Parts: sequence; structure tokens; C-alpha cells
Amino acid sequence: MNFITKTLADLNLTHRNVGQLLIAAAVFDDAVGWLLLALVTALASGGAGGPVVLTTMAWTAVFIAAACAVGGPIGRRMSRTGGGRVPVSAITVGVAVVVLYGALTAAAGMEALFGAFVAGATLLRHIDPARLAPLRTLVMAVFAPVFLGSVGLRMDLTALAEPSVLLTGVVVLFVATLGKFAGAYVAARSGGMSRYEGLALGAGMNSRGMIEVVIALVGLRIGVLDTVTFTIIVLIALITSVSAPPLLRWASSRIAFESDEQEREERLAGWSTEPAFSGGPPPKTARQEKTADTS
Repeated sequence: MNFITKTLADLNLTHRNVGQLLIAAAVFDDAVGWLLLALVTALASGGAGGPVVLTTMAWTAVFIAAACAVGGPIGRRMSRTGGGRVPVSAITVGVAVVVLYGALTAAAGMEALFGAFVAGATLLRHIDPARLAPLRTLVMAVFAPVFLGSVGLRMDLTALAEPSVLLTGVVVLFVATLGKFAGAYVAARSGGMSRYEGLALGAGMNSRGMIEVVIALVGLRIGVLDTVTFTIIVLIALITSVSAPPLLRWASSRIAFESDEQEREERLAGWSTEPAFSGGPPPKTARQEKTADTS
């Protein structure tokens, strides 16, 4: 989710309707992906079978419910600590909760990253993001490069010299792009959105590659994937992530600017009172564009 959020912020699309929809879809996609990752990890460590699945699902439901119940009071208390400055206690408690949740999920036979995801999802709802800015800086400047570097060290690019491996990578890239891009586009068009909105949604959802990298890394660690398959999956995630911003910028520039988007932009900016478009004829409304699309 962080990649698509950063992309939308760089393209100044977080206030647009398509940007809001992309963020919501990314949250749902991450939640489903982490749940599936927890289930697969539990099956790999505990063996296949109905009891393992039922036990994992029940434990996951209880864990998420307890995290939501505890996350609210902790988050509100962290928000009140330290007045207007960034309190050290907020960062300390936040890190402690992330480590604790990760340890609980690891002890239950699931992936520790699932616990960290739940901790972030339950705490950040109640905490001002500015209070965790130092922690975010540390993560982006130190931990994220170390993580990506460790992923790169596990890849074997020499395997692409074999025609069969290269052909497999191309086929998997085509299937992955078709599944995510076409699925989002068809769903958008079926919901009455314009073709440019569908293209923007397809491009944004096609760049959802970080969860794939994490799943591939876990699969390699538990022995489900080999190095060649891991290399293909990581390369596909990189290609789709890099190719998304240009198409997203092109498609979003052709989407009509709605009045609620302008109000949202001014609210996010906190000071802007200038109209979104100055000079020239007024932009088409979404209804006019949809009518033109169907003609």
C-alpha cells in the first residue's frame, strides 16, 4: 500500500476520486493478501488439513478482534502524550506493539509480518501520522533499503539466460498484468466509470507488487518456492510497479475534475482557495464524459 500511496502523492492524486478509490482498494487488497499469507504459512508449518485451516481462521479472527479492541485505547493515549511535540513514548510504544504482535503471530505458526500489519492498521487509525514521522524516516532510510537489498541478494538473474525460464517469466508477467489490470478495468466499467477512470484504476492496481515480494520471500524461506520462481516473481513486481506511474498520470489527466475533489484538495492543503482550473473553458463533468464515452 505504501508504494501506491507514495505514487498518488507524487502525482497529486490523493484528493481525486480515483485516488481515494485506489487507496481503499489497496487497503482491502493488503488485508486479503496478509490473511492468505498467514493461512499459507500456518499450513506449511502445521500440515495440510481442515483442522489446521479452521484453527488458523479462528485464531486470526480472535487476534484481529483483540487487536482492534486494544489498539483504540493505546492509540488515543499515545496521541495525548507529549502535547504538541513528537513524544518518544509514542514511538517506543508503537515499536513495542509491532514487535509484540509479530511475536504472537509467529508463536501461533503464522508469519510475523502479519502481526506487524495488524499492529499498524489498528494503531494508525488513532495516531496523528506526524507523531510517528521519526520512525517512518528510520524505516524508509534504513530498514526499507536493507529489506530490498536482502531481496536482491536472493535473486538469480543468470537463470533468465535459459529460454524456458525467460519464456515462463514473460507468460507469468502477461497473466499477472491481465489479471490485475483487466480485472480492475472491467470492474470499473461495470460500475459506470469512464474508460480513463478504468485505465487509472487498472494501472494503480497493477502496481501492487510489494505484497507479492513479501509473499515470495516467505515462500522461499519455508521452501515452497525455489530461487528461479522467486526471481521471476520479484522481477514481475518491479516491472509492474515501474510501468504504472506514467499510465496513471496519462489516464488521470483525462478524468473530469469534480467539485468534491476540489473541496477535498482545499481541505487537504488547508489554505488553497484558487480554482483547480484557471482560464479556458470549464472542464467537462463526469456525466458529460461518460456520455461521450458511450457514444
